[in-house]
Amino acid sequence: MGWYSPASRLYLEFTADGVELGRYVLPVEGPQKPGTSAAICDDGSVHLGAPPQPNTAGLSTFRALTLNRSTKTWDSTETPLKQATC
Repeated sequence: MGWYSPASRLYLEFTADGVELGRYVLPVEGPQKPGTSAAICDDGSVHLGAPPQPNTAGLSTFRALTLNRSTKTWDSTETPLKQATC
C-alpha cells in the first residue's frame, strides 16, 4: 500500500499489517499545489502530478514525478499542454 502526504512532502509504502517498506521524500521543487495527485499503476510504478503551471514562455506545462525506487529519487518530466480550439 502507499500513502502520500503533500503537506509532509513524503510518500510511504507499507504492508497491510503496517510494516514500512519504503519512505521517499519529495524534492523541494516537486509538485506543491493543493490538488496534487498520486497514482499507483498496475506495474507498481508511482507517479505524482500537479496542476498546470506557466513556464518561462508563458505556456502551461504539466509536471509529473515518477518514483525511482532503486535510487530513492523522483524523476521529473514536463509536458506542454496544447491550447484547446473550438
